[in-house]
Amino acid sequence: IGDYHEYPQEDFFGLGPNSLKSNRTNYRLDSRDVGAEATWRPVKRVNITGGLWSLDPTIDRGTDPRFPSTELVFNPASVPGFVAQPD
Repeated sequence: IGDYHEYPQEDFFGLGPNSLKSNRTNYRLDSRDVGAEATWRPVKRVNITGGLWSLDPTIDRGTDPRFPSTELVFNPASVPGFVAQPD
């Protein structure tokens, strides 16, 4: 099973409750997800299901022309996931 998600104009205002509406920026989020699931039915009315997925999100420059891209307003190193994907 696989999924591809493309979100080219996600909004970002900053981190936490002190973020300002006037700091509105945008970024691009793409994600390629691949996985497999299996179900085993040892007895009637009992299903055991398990799966394994690989998620590969990437963050890049936003495409919304109305607002600056996030890395132009905020230090990319201070935005979680922008420079390096978290483990």
